[in-house]
Amino acid sequence: MKHLFNTLKILLIVGLTLSTTASGQSRLTGTVGQPNEERLIRVEEGVKNLEKRLDAVEASLNKRMDDLRTDMNGRFSDLNGRLDELRATVLTGFGVLFAGMFALVGFVIWDRRTALAPVAKQTRDLYANQEKILAALREHAKHDEKLMEFMKHEGLL
Repeated sequence: MKHLFNTLKILLIVGLTLSTTASGQSRLTGTVGQPNEERLIRVEEGVKNLEKRLDAVEASLNKRMDDLRTDMNGRFSDLNGRLDELRATVLTGFGVLFAGMFALVGFVIWDRRTALAPVAKQTRDLYANQEKILAALREHAKHDEKLMEFMKHEGLL
């Protein structure tokens, strides 16, 4: 940026010098009643004024760039904050979802165990009763030939 302003200053000085000498060599002596030194002093004052204006413009541009940089940093900070909030929200949602799934699986396992307990008890009772009935029939088959034949035929003896 500073290089650009220095280049502009040099071009301005060269342009002013050329414009004063562009009318020809006869003007080197100056206009009537005005020596070359006075003209050079005026040109130097004009260059100094232009340098001051360019410095002011440079300072203004630097301030604007600093303001833009500060604004952009603030926006990036805000964006990072919003992304952090979004990440926390998503993680919370996944946590709730997985907790609900584990609770559902736990409930299903508990419900099956509770629902199967009476069925298992009934099945044990039925097997116990069946064994008692078979024992009673075998005992009775010892005294009854027809029953013994029937039980042998069915494979119960």
